[in-house]
Amino acid sequence: MAVVSRRNFLEGLFDFNHSRLEINASLDEYTQPLNRLQVQHLLRRATFSLSNSIIDKYVGKTAAFVVDELFAKADANINPTPPFFVNDYIKNPGNLTGKQREEAEAKKSLIGGEYNLTLGEWWVGVMKRDSESFLEKMVLFWHDHFATQFASCDNIPSISMYRQNELFRKNYAGNFRTLLEQISIDGAMLRYLNGNENISESPNENYARELMELFSLGVGNYTEQDIREAAKILTGWKVNMFLDEGTPYKAFLNSNQFDKSSKLFMGEVFSVNYEVNEQNVYKNSVQKLIDVILTKKGQVAAKYLSTKIYQYFVYANTQKTDNAVVDQMAQMIVDNGFELKPLLKKLFKSQHFFDDLNIGVQIKSPAETIIGMVKHIDYNDRYPRNIMAALGLELFNPPNVAG
Repeated sequence: MAVVSRRNFLEGLFDFNHSRLEINASLDEYTQPLNRLQVQHLLRRATFSLSNSIIDKYVGKTAAFVVDELFAKADANINPTPPFFVNDYIKNPGNLTGKQREEAEAKKSLIGGEYNLTLGEWWVGVMKRDSESFLEKMVLFWHDHFATQFASCDNIPSISMYRQNELFRKNYAGNFRTLLEQISIDGAMLRYLNGNENISESPNENYARELMELFSLGVGNYTEQDIREAAKILTGWKVNMFLDEGTPYKAFLNSNQFDKSSKLFMGEVFSVNYEVNEQNVYKNSVQKLIDVILTKKGQVAAKYLSTKIYQYFVYANTQKTDNAVVDQMAQMIVDNGFELKPLLKKLFKSQHFFDDLNIGVQIKSPAETIIGMVKHIDYNDRYPRNIMAALGLELFNPPNVAG
């Protein structure tokens, strides 16, 4: 008897004769009133959980109406109640003695350990409650795109991980340029990709490489010289977690560790012909670096980002027709100065998005599966956080820098 693969078995049960080449590739607006299946399709891609009452509310409405509602509700809820520990600042235990030192050591251990699990539990609760907007799906998208593991060599403080999540939340559909600028001096990212150790005497290239390879351009769209020069441009930024060492968890510039030599990045000269202070270095080094990347390689960056957005929200296994849509998306990003909300609204209202061949074709992530279940039952939010981790999606601790 011949061996039957799972794919062959499923193809025997369902009609797989349709080709992706037949799909409607237009980003023009889908104007017909949405039926129940189409509303479910939109809400499944936009949120982590469905309910009959919300589905019923939108049946018969247009895609334009529903999508605008989902974004309006996202905009109104970017500031959920934070976890209880976000203001637990401590002094460096090494500078203390006796009972004060013991208490600071215990709190430091919690901030770097158990509270990161609590933070995942907190996010599960936020996901469960956000059943009618694009917000949490986009926050998870950015957490995957700018992957940061709290369980690195030296555990990243949970407060830094929360602040990064807050950055994604406030810029969930904002400007990609802004995200690249701010993530470059984000406290959790500085710790994770060794930006904290990037100093003029010994530039660390880790973040500079991932900035281009994973965060903006993709493999093959930069040179090793670009990496070396970008690392020098980004020297001097530090972050600490102790009250007696400055403002905790906020990036600051150590001007003595900033490389003041002239650099040449993608053909652009970075001269330090200005007073070296935090504001000037951020403007003339960090922001200028991102500006050069998105000016010199704007089409490449837009195509790279559009592909990831498309695979996340529409169809993971892109084919020829889908790539034509991605090209249209990329051009919209460039035309809008890397503002993402116009592109996202266009995509979710489009004839392409609501084509029958795009309905029911995505494999659910552990977050969609587990949150969709526990929303309807009374469970401590730590349990779904742990189950998601067992399934390969541990909030705030992705498998590696690639997400």
